[in-house]
Formats: sequence, C-alpha cells, structure tokens
Amino acid sequence: MLKISNEIIEDCMMNFVHHTTSMVIIADEYGKIMYSNQAFKSMLKLDFKKDELQDELKLWQYVSPYSKWLCQDVFSSMAPGENDTLEIVFKDKNDIPLHTEGKFTCVLTNSEATKMIVGIIEDVSERNMFTLEHTNLMRQLEQNTDYLNLVYKAYGALLEESDLSLDQRICQVLALLGEKVYADRAFVIYYDFVNGLITNPYEWCAEDIQSKKVGFQDKNMSTFKTWIDVHRDGERIYIEDLGRLPFDDSIRNSLEPFGVMSTVSIPLIKNGECYGCIGFDSVKINRTNAEFETKLLSDISGVLLSEILKKRL
Repeated sequence: MLKISNEIIEDCMMNFVHHTTSMVIIADEYGKIMYSNQAFKSMLKLDFKKDELQDELKLWQYVSPYSKWLCQDVFSSMAPGENDTLEIVFKDKNDIPLHTEGKFTCVLTNSEATKMIVGIIEDVSERNMFTLEHTNLMRQLEQNTDYLNLVYKAYGALLEESDLSLDQRICQVLALLGEKVYADRAFVIYYDFVNGLITNPYEWCAEDIQSKKVGFQDKNMSTFKTWIDVHRDGERIYIEDLGRLPFDDSIRNSLEPFGVMSTVSIPLIKNGECYGCIGFDSVKINRTNAEFETKLLSDISGVLLSEILKKRL
C-alpha cells in the first residue's frame, strides 16, 4: 500500500489552497491576517508583499464599518470547533464595495493554543441583489436593536438611582461602551480653561492595558492646544495611526508613552461651552470604525455631561 507522509499532504493542501479560486484567509480573533491566498489578495486588488505594514495587516482595514462590527462580535465569541456564516462587505483599494459570503471555523493552533479563525469566502456580488439587501436589512435591524439596548442601558446606569456613586456609574458606562467597540481604553477628560489645565477623572481600561489616568492629571493645556481648539469648534478628533504624526508632534509625544496606536474623541459641549471630551484609545490595533464610535459617543455625551455638571453644582 502506498503511504504518503503528513508533510506531503500538508504541502499539497497548502498548494491547493494557495491556487484555488475560493478566497481563503486565516486570522486571529483580533483580525490580524496570518495567511491569505492569492484569490483573496486579487479580490482586494492588493499585493501584500509590497505593503510596508505586511506584519500588521488587519482584516478590519479592508472591511466596511458595519461588517467590521459584525465580524468582531462573531470572531471574539467563537469557541474552537464552532462554525458561522457571515455576509461581509469588503472594500478594495479603490473603496469599491465587494459583497461576499464566508464560512468561518474557529480552531486552535498546536504550538501556542491560540484561537484562529479560518474563512473560505465566496464573491456574491452577482447574487440577486434583492435577496442580498433583504438579508442585510434584517441583520441591520438586529444590530440596531442591539445598539438601542446598549444606549438605553448606558442611560439607565447614568440616570437611575442605585447604591453606586456617580463616579462609579460613569466608569461602569465607559466599560460598557469600551467593551462594545473593542477599545482598549475609554476616557473622559475635563478642560479647565480658567487655570489652563486638563485632567482625566474617569477611565476604563481593558485587561492588561496600562492606565494613562495618572499621567493625565493637571496637564498644561498648551501641550494640547490644537486638540482642544478642534473640540471647542465642536469637531471630533480621530487619529487612525499615531505613528504617522511627526516625531515632534506634542500629541504624539503625550500619548505614545501609554502605547496609544489610535484614538477617537468628541467634545462635551453644553450651551456652546466646551467642558472636555469623551473617547476611546486603541493599543492593540488601529481604530478603523470611527463613524460608528463617533455616533455612539455622541448619543451618550449629552446625558453624561448633564450628570457631571449636576454633581459639580
């Protein structure tokens, strides 16, 4: 009987996977791409070999914001051996949407027992668009319901009487929001224009993430003038990649010691007066879903600021 070694079988399988017309990816639960075959690269019109950030390629940077949220929820909750089917809208390098359907399986690597997601993806752009739109609409309705429940839960934590102090409830809300958007930190910062200082009274950090709260007490506003001016104008701050700022940039120098890769924040404004900001930091990955996160922060900011001002009065 002819015997074939496992190595030969593995080589044949990888050769097949690499050249098959089906799109194949392997990623960790945080979206870092560990392997992608040529069909997947061709779909996105990318050549990863020429990408300077090849070692840090994230699936999320090629996925539309809605699909990213959905994928993150599924990837983080999948257990080894579980399967799921997802309709994902990718964006090629020209931002053209690509509708796909993927079958994903969660496995553990032998060496480090790391959870990995293996996906076989099919281009369904030519599928009957009515069916596709109907499916996406139903998923959006489910997500909208989850979103409203999240906002109402945050409102409840801030407004309902409980045994917790307001400070504790604010930190509880920051944890609720931060965990939902897979942030590494969620924070509230005060602007004291009378004394020219900023301070960070409220913060939530994910597990194993260094706090920056202590390092952001009574900092001189002059260091953050550009940042603060944008917030005073009612605009958000969104830095997708802190490493792309100039080396002498004051914001980069203030955030880099705390491992910040990207950040998004919106102003806390009432009656035209800016009192500070609320936002998310990322340490593990670059944030690429700022539109959704901005909306979430905006929907919470008014109630949050009102409760803070009541306490101060």
